[in-house]
Amino acid sequence: MVKPSLRLYILLLSVFASFHAAYGQKASTGVKLLDSQFIDIGNNTNYQGFATLDSAIQQSRLILLGVNHDYDAFNLKFEIKFIKYLREKHGVNRYLMAIAPSRAMLIQRYISGDSSVEVLLKSLSTPKFMKHYRNLRKYNLKLAAKDRMHVYGIDIEKNINIPAVFIADLLKGDTIPQRIRIGVEAIRGASSYIITKGLEDYDRIVNGKSEESYYYQSRPFSVRYSVEEFGKYFDSLKPEFKAWVGEKNFLALEEAYGWLKQYNQWRTYESTAFEDVWREDVIHTNTVKYLEQFSSEKFFCRWGRCHLSLQEMNGPCNFYQFSALARRLTTGDKPLAILSLPIFYTRIDQMVTDMSDEPKVFKDELKQLASGVPYGKAQFISGQKLDSFPNLKANYHCLLIENGYAAIEFDDDTAETNTELFKKANSYKSDSRMYLGYGRQYGYYNWTNVNNSLTAAGLPSVKNVYGHDFTLQFNIENGMFLRYNGGYARGVNNSYAMQRYGMSIAGNTLVDASEVFKLNLGYNFGWQQHSIKDSVANQSFVFISDVKLPNKITNPNLLTGAFMQFLVDLKTLYISAELGYNYDVSDRRWRNNGKFVGGVGSMRGSHWYWNIGAGISLPINTESTYGGDY
Repeated sequence: MVKPSLRLYILLLSVFASFHAAYGQKASTGVKLLDSQFIDIGNNTNYQGFATLDSAIQQSRLILLGVNHDYDAFNLKFEIKFIKYLREKHGVNRYLMAIAPSRAMLIQRYISGDSSVEVLLKSLSTPKFMKHYRNLRKYNLKLAAKDRMHVYGIDIEKNINIPAVFIADLLKGDTIPQRIRIGVEAIRGASSYIITKGLEDYDRIVNGKSEESYYYQSRPFSVRYSVEEFGKYFDSLKPEFKAWVGEKNFLALEEAYGWLKQYNQWRTYESTAFEDVWREDVIHTNTVKYLEQFSSEKFFCRWGRCHLSLQEMNGPCNFYQFSALARRLTTGDKPLAILSLPIFYTRIDQMVTDMSDEPKVFKDELKQLASGVPYGKAQFISGQKLDSFPNLKANYHCLLIENGYAAIEFDDDTAETNTELFKKANSYKSDSRMYLGYGRQYGYYNWTNVNNSLTAAGLPSVKNVYGHDFTLQFNIENGMFLRYNGGYARGVNNSYAMQRYGMSIAGNTLVDASEVFKLNLGYNFGWQQHSIKDSVANQSFVFISDVKLPNKITNPNLLTGAFMQFLVDLKTLYISAELGYNYDVSDRRWRNNGKFVGGVGSMRGSHWYWNIGAGISLPINTESTYGGDY
């Protein structure tokens, strides 16, 4: 027959297990997504959770992945995994890049095995993206030739450097016709300067002497006048250029010169109301061109998230009611079947920044939806699960919610892997905290059998004990916490009763309201010992050293249990209140001068307790890798 106190303990553990299963690493009030699974974006063939997208991809010609470029540590890692999934599960190997055609052509040559362009690409890239290109190349070259990916640039030309270097590379040869010599020398000199300075910048970033931005930024030196000088000669003397370089190279030369003209056009429109309208037109035109060129194949494109909205909304992609790429592709005379798949980054300190361009109704819906994804996880959510979120459903087909995804390892095949730069560029300040304080703890024991033994030994009886409780607690950012309690206690009405204990405690945060009010559910495992000795009868205060004196009667207890803690974190100070139950799993026998007193189980140390405490709250600001490039 199970005793009442044991039944109560089992009930407590059952309740705790239910909470733990329901809330995972951090409890939520979010919508339960029955058929969704958390995804793994590591370098493996684990596509758990990706099947959520299978049906939508099968029905689409273009898979549009929308990102916020501020989170490229996660984006680039995920992109590699997503490309593998699309290639291996759906046969997709056409990749529209959100870059200019000049850079796409350079990348295509590199990932297809042309090592001669590596130095050039390196000089025109950030280390982070050079690493990404290396990983694309490594994966691409493992595939059979017919299965390899092909990249195409669909954005406008925003950089003068790449077209200038391409043009100089086409103008080879020592015998330059006299009438075009100045123009050729001008573009050659500009190209040499661009590559030299680009490599210097690259090395400065790798060695931690310069910051790395998302985009490649040319140095504050200008080659514009040299390039413009070449343009004057090329515009007026095209026949002589054609005669010198030959028909094939001249066609490539004209294409590269067209990139320079587009760059000049962008400089004209830059920072005007027309810039976004013109750019979206170019993007749409280029996208449709490639879709029509390969009419039987699917395409993948990673783009800025604002381009993915299926409806008109305010933001950088929809000035003056001008529709973004996804809306334009799905409306009109020839609507295209696409998959609009944005990524939302929902860590508490990221969501406001990430969604600065979205309407408030989006933020409200996403906050509710994202509360079901624990910290450190990422999850696809199909459109079928968005019925309760009408604004998100109207604008996107599916979502990827990323909530501080962890375990994004570095690629050891890359030279820059272990530099401090990459650790810095892909890290965040931890929100973990340390609590150091004192509490007063009251334990409610059944002293009946104990007092019977004390009376038989000629000692006074014992009543309830209160404890002086010293606490060291670590609340880890993912909602878990660890704690060590140590202290001593004495009887309320009898100074003969003392206690020393050490409890190792762990648990989960159920509610974290505004990072101030926390409701924690935890479980205990530890040791304590009551000591009853006549040597301290007249002392008003008992120090820890006193409990090391020879004991008259002792009871070592091995305890386990559960508790609920309410904690108010004021960032420098904290206060807490706690209620719990500890169950004695040892043999529950006291010792009188080392000899057992009473039968097994007759004098248990199981007890309810409550505790109120206060202390200091300190941040743990160690830098932790957040994401990181693949």
